[in-house]
Order: sequence, then structure tokens, then C-alpha cells
Amino acid sequence: MKNILYLILFVSPTLVYGGHTFGGDYTYRCLGGDNYELELKLYIDCSGSLSVDNLSTHVYNGIGDPLFIEPLNYKGSDSLNILFNYPCTAIPSNLCLEIWTYLDTLHLPDTAGGYRLKIPGCCRADVVTNIPPSSSFSYYQTISTGISCNTSPTFNNDPPIAVCLNQPFSYDHSAIDIDGDSLVYKLCTPYTQGASNVAPAPPITYTGAYTFLNPLDANPAINIDPNSGLVTFTPTLVGIFAVGICVEEYRSGVLIGETIRDFQFIVEDCPPLVISDFDISIDQGVDQCQQTITTSNSSIGNFYTWDFGDSSTNNDTSSQFDVSYTFNDTGTYIIRLIVDPGTVCADTAYDTVSLKRDEQGFEFPFCDDVPVTLDADTAIANSYLWNTGATTPEIIVSQVETFICEIEADSVCLTNTYHILDCDLIFIPSVFTPNGDGLNDLFTLRRAQGTDGILLRIYDRYGKLVFESSNNNKSWDGSYKKKPVQIGVYVYYIVQEDALENGKNLVLDQGMVTLFR
Repeated sequence: MKNILYLILFVSPTLVYGGHTFGGDYTYRCLGGDNYELELKLYIDCSGSLSVDNLSTHVYNGIGDPLFIEPLNYKGSDSLNILFNYPCTAIPSNLCLEIWTYLDTLHLPDTAGGYRLKIPGCCRADVVTNIPPSSSFSYYQTISTGISCNTSPTFNNDPPIAVCLNQPFSYDHSAIDIDGDSLVYKLCTPYTQGASNVAPAPPITYTGAYTFLNPLDANPAINIDPNSGLVTFTPTLVGIFAVGICVEEYRSGVLIGETIRDFQFIVEDCPPLVISDFDISIDQGVDQCQQTITTSNSSIGNFYTWDFGDSSTNNDTSSQFDVSYTFNDTGTYIIRLIVDPGTVCADTAYDTVSLKRDEQGFEFPFCDDVPVTLDADTAIANSYLWNTGATTPEIIVSQVETFICEIEADSVCLTNTYHILDCDLIFIPSVFTPNGDGLNDLFTLRRAQGTDGILLRIYDRYGKLVFESSNNNKSWDGSYKKKPVQIGVYVYYIVQEDALENGKNLVLDQGMVTLFR
């Protein structure tokens, strides 16, 4: 007959906590002859002290009747290894847990109904995010005494101390079974203390929307691979979260036991080891066209590679912490800083600077093929460069075109643009928006040789004259008799005031203009 042995480890009510328990593992090993070695590992906060006396195993039969109490033997403590799987993140300085190990050997002869053993205790960490304050704990184990000398699975690795906020986390929670039984992993609910004469202990109560399947804030959510025990998630909230990791033990397809790791994940906002961050300031040099930037580096790291994005040279890099760099021309430049380049933790930051010249524009009419002289002389300039290739202060042009001159001096960095316009060409906008915002509010004629002697007439779609220009006013503001006209399309005529054709003013141009507001 197969009997189930239920092991209830009970922590005496006289136990006093100065620190707090962050969890534990409870396993057993069959020694033969109905003897079992029980091992309890408690994970204890280093900041306080916990009495190591009066820990006892309370043994009950299968229906909950007490059988005997066996004191546990404290075997010592050790620091919990800091298993921190974040190579680019600094380990938080306040993390410290110890492993307290207890061992005991019990003689548990095969009996109908088996046995139960439980460890209730107090207390968990002061503030656990996903369970009520000052919650207690219990550890629970089952042994199938009707199965030949079974030993429970044991976890291969100690639990992790901390995980980092908003960083992907994975951890191997696999176990080993010396009997060769099949193991299946799952998330489960840890236990709370409950009444001392009740076994098994009741499960803890999660608060809010937390459950044993969703015990912490994460995206992606926490998941455990049922075959490998690999736990993965990306935490999104700082806190302390009670989590249960269960290992089910199957033999010949039959469930014969379950081992739980009760642990509290500490989610920290971990500081990165490498950060690339900088500001820049722009200084005008002695030569106004040469502008110097100076970096203000607030990065964290050991090595630095600057690239100032200056395509005119190969000498626009530096490995200094801070650097000044002079650009020989205006333009837009992308500044890049790589901290600890070539390492797994390398970090990169960018900034953009726009270095601009002063600009001014001019228009000149080109009439009757008479050459036009363009004079860019400033009296203080020491360099002129035209888009024609000329380097003199002035040039003579004989075509309708746009000419650009870049002027440099100790106190001048200037670009002049000269538009040479057809003498007879009239520039007429197709759209204007008289809404009072100061932009494109007027329908205005422009002609290289001026607008003297020409008239502008505007008609609505019904043929009514709504505007006629004079020598003093060649711009329509979109009104008729001082009231705004409707949005729509209007017809314009441009006529030569002193020229007649068939007894009427000579029409130079006509078309339509759209009025929006």
C-alpha cells in the first residue's frame, strides 16, 4: 500500500525576528530503513538578527493528529551569492541575504495515511508589495512512504537576490532528482502560517490584481518553462514580490510529490554602469565663419570616442573626456559620443548643431540687355566667393539668374543672394490668406522695373469690380468697401495705364487668384 507522508515543520511561537525572512527551500533525502534527512534553507535579511533556537519539526498523521515534536538542528549560515545577471548594471549596495541551514533526521515508519509536517513562522519582509503587511510563512512537504525510498528534488541554484526594473530577466530555477523522476515546473502559491494544528497551511492571500500566476508587475509577464524551469520576465514596478516556484515529481506518469521554493523577488531601479550623455555650447571664433563648440561631458564610463560629423576633414574625432572643436564652415553637424566603445555595455549619445551665416537678399532688373553690376564690397571683408567661381568684390552679369556671394572677414560671415529679374516679368501670387496673421495677407504685384503705370483690377465671380489699384496702392487686402469678401476664386486683370488697344487699356496679364482665410 502506498502511504503519503506529510511533513509539517513548525517554528516555535517563541521565535523572535530582528531581521525578516525572504523565503526558503524545504527538501528531504531518503537514508533507508524508514529514515529521512530533512533540510530547511531560510533566506534571511542581513540587516537584523533571527533567533536560531526553538525551531522544531511538528509531525502529524494523515488526519492531523499530533504525533511528536522533533527539534531542528541549526547547522550554520552563509552569505547568499549575489547572482546578478546584468553585466551593464551596478549591483545595488543595500542587498544582503544569508542562508540559514537546518538539518534533522526522522524515523518515519510506513503507516496508513502517512504523515504531515509543516513550518509556520513570522515574518516576511516589512512591506511586500503583493501581499498584506507582516504576512507570515510556512513550508510544506509531502513524502510517499509507499514508494521505495524516495528523495525530493533539490534546486540547482540559489535564488536571485534582485532583478532590475525595465530590464529583461531570465533565471534557471531547474532542479535535480537523484531518483531519475520526471520534473515539471510551475508557478504556485506560497503558504502562510495558519493554526499550529492545521496541515497543510493555508496559501497566502494576494492583494489587488496579483495572483500566483501574476505575482508581480511585468511586461512581458512572468513565465516559467514547465520543462526546463527557466523563469523569464521584464519587471515594470519597483517593489518586493512574494513568488512560489513549484517542482512536481512524477514517477511512471504518477504525481508522487511537490517541492516549493518560496521566495521574494526584489525589484530595484538599478543604476547603469555606462552612460553616454553630454551638452554642447557654441562659441564664435575670431573668424566669424569659424565656430567652436565645447562639450560638457556628464557620461559614466572609462573610454570615450567623439565624432563631430565634419565631412571636410578626417581629424574630427577625439578620445578626450571633454573637447573643443572648431568648424571651418557653417552647416548642420551631428555630434556623436560613444562611451566604452567595443564593449558589451557601450552606450551612444547624439546631438545636432546648426551653424549658420548671416544672410541678405537683393533684386535687380535686367532690361534691354544692359549688363548689371553686382557689388558685394563691405570694405572690411578679406574673402569673396561667388557661385560663378569669381573671388572679386563685384561681378558683371548679363542674364536672368540668381547669384550668390559668400563674404568672410574677422567680424563678418555673410551670404548675399542677388536675384536678377526679367525687366518686363510681373510676379503674381496664385493664393493669399488675408486673416491678419501678418503672413501672405496681401495680393501684391511685383515687377523688376517697378509697377508704375500699371493697374490691377479684381472681379468677383459675378463680374463685379471689388478692387482697382492706384499708383499709391498696388495691393489688395481681400476687402470690398472696408468689409472682408467671401472666400473663393477671383479674377484679376493687369493693364497698362498709358497704353490703349482697341480704345481700352492694354491688358498685360489676366488670371485667377484664390482667397483663403
